[in-house]
Amino acid sequence: MNESYKWLKEQEELKESKIEKFLGPSFILEQTNNFPGLKRTDDVTDFEFHPRPVKGFFGIILLWPFVGLVLMGMIKILSAVLLLCIAGLVIHLTIYWRTMQKSDRKISLNGTGIRFDDEQLISWTDITLTAILTKPIGRNKRNFLVVVTKGADNSYKRKDYELTDYFSWNAYGFASTISSKIESIRSTMNSHNNGFAAMAGRQL
Repeated sequence: MNESYKWLKEQEELKESKIEKFLGPSFILEQTNNFPGLKRTDDVTDFEFHPRPVKGFFGIILLWPFVGLVLMGMIKILSAVLLLCIAGLVIHLTIYWRTMQKSDRKISLNGTGIRFDDEQLISWTDITLTAILTKPIGRNKRNFLVVVTKGADNSYKRKDYELTDYFSWNAYGFASTISSKIESIRSTMNSHNNGFAAMAGRQL
């Protein structure tokens, strides 16, 4: 077992209550190279992701049948209330969308490393593990991209980044998409490094 993975899992287990420990772990921890739906892409080393409130827009789509009923006069009493609710939802989502567009929230991946928002780049050479942590929060489950690094003193450090509001058409969700991109970059880097090593070997 990867030592970084073992350390990360132990950290999460320490956070659990006695009841959770008795019933079994409430979290799921998957390394990005083992995440369901993983699809690697060759020779692609630069990605940038921004939050997209798509779930809210699906809500608007589901409301359109009711809008049709209002327009046809089939719900006369509730038409005004319904239209106000729809207008409020549209305004709310528009403001939310513009706020997201102006915010600094983003995930950047390239051949050098990973950057969250406008924080300092985390170099691939310092990263010992990338994993998806799924935790129950209230009635929902949330995914976190966890990056583990190891310092000069051999102590591990972690960076947890919540993936809420990042949308993907992938059947396994955005966690699978980001895992695929991370592993694609790693695969490309490894193939290039192996190529350089082979060339150096032939020159010797």
